[in-house]
Amino acid sequence: MTFGEEPVDETWQTAQERKNLVVGFLSNELSESSIKRHQTKVDLLHKRAFYIEIFPYLLPVGDQNHLLMPISVLQHIDPLRFRRVKELGNSQAKILLILLTEYLEQLQKGRSFLLEVMKSYDLNSYLSKWEEVTEKLTELTSLLDSFLSLQTPCRLHVKHLLVPHYGPTKIPSVQVILKSKAPVVFDRFESVAYENWAFLKWHALTKQSTAEKYELCFKLLEKRTQQERAHTALISVTTNFFEIHQLLPDRFYEFSVHWAKTPTLVYEAWHDSITLRTSVSHKTTRRE
Repeated sequence: MTFGEEPVDETWQTAQERKNLVVGFLSNELSESSIKRHQTKVDLLHKRAFYIEIFPYLLPVGDQNHLLMPISVLQHIDPLRFRRVKELGNSQAKILLILLTEYLEQLQKGRSFLLEVMKSYDLNSYLSKWEEVTEKLTELTSLLDSFLSLQTPCRLHVKHLLVPHYGPTKIPSVQVILKSKAPVVFDRFESVAYENWAFLKWHALTKQSTAEKYELCFKLLEKRTQQERAHTALISVTTNFFEIHQLLPDRFYEFSVHWAKTPTLVYEAWHDSITLRTSVSHKTTRRE
């Protein structure tokens, strides 16, 4: 090695390490598969139902191994304050979805920026333009941390006590958590329409630990007479299947399903629905 070669080698090594750092970030934190997973999660969150849940104050947020405060605690909560907390939960759920969508778009743009760096930079560029790249990497790392943290249950900061300290019943201090529940979707293969009745089946996208209640809605499309306007109903169901009878033959019906409304529901913007056509014969129709 002649005098003067070592600095050149060190410079080349520095540039190569910086390039490898970008490659590693694109292969791991911002890989194409990671972005697709994040997109799937955000899409699912937009379909989830959001609730406020009341826990003993010392229970860790997100702890699934403890029972919730009994529903009777709602009887001791100030109704006006509870309504305000629900409004706060509604606003926070909407803001959460907006932020997740915005953060994901920024992550996608960041990935495009780094891909362009890989495409257009030579080793000298990693030396002369590295400050811009490292600022982007720092920004994307912070953005990714914020994006992931938003997907965990979060505490609502309530300004006033929900449960008064006076009265014959002593209620422990409580905290309010914003949580979400996976949507209910129809089984497209099992849901079938016959001549004058339909069999509907559905399931939650994630397994539920307790028995659940649902609301099933159906309505006749293209009502032709005043009497046919009555062909619509909202039905409370405690199983994940149901039969609806006395339908009109050879007509299109829309069916939708969602979790039953509860006092703690604060936001739900999406219900799964399918359209089935009853048959004039005894053949069945299936929704693919």
